[in-house]
Amino acid sequence: MMEVTAMKNKNVLLVSAFIVVITFTIKLMQKENILFSSGLDVNCQARFSFIAADSYVSRGVLNIIFDRNGTGEFSLKSSFSNIQGNETFRISREVSFDYILENNNFITLSDMKTYKLPADNTSDDFFNKYIFDLSADKRKISVQHINNALIIGNAFSPTLMCVDRRSGQGSI
Repeated sequence: MMEVTAMKNKNVLLVSAFIVVITFTIKLMQKENILFSSGLDVNCQARFSFIAADSYVSRGVLNIIFDRNGTGEFSLKSSFSNIQGNETFRISREVSFDYILENNNFITLSDMKTYKLPADNTSDDFFNKYIFDLSADKRKISVQHINNALIIGNAFSPTLMCVDRRSGQGSI
């Protein structure tokens, strides 16, 4: 009788160990995006210059990362000045976010967190008005993939082209 109980305990222990190993493997695969990668894999850069409606001129660089796990980051470094040249701002910010792919070339950004770097001397109100309004809980952007670039914009028009920094190795 003791042999049967010992055998049952050994089987329970083996099954438990097997379940722990399988659970750990699945969690690791999710973390490393193996088999569970349904998001974008993009690391691109856009250089830009534009004139805003209130006569401000901006030049800068925008890096965008979309990871396969549904997270991403914008990194923006720019100078911003009025046309008269007597008012200048530096923007140096990173914005992390979660995203959801829509089936119509749109991406919904949510849980956006802004990190203002030390070189940044621009107010949040100015940033939200002229660069990217982060006051909403969610933002929707359009994204179209063309060769090794993304055309990014809003529902009405494209606003910038972002070229993959890995020379076409990214995939959408």
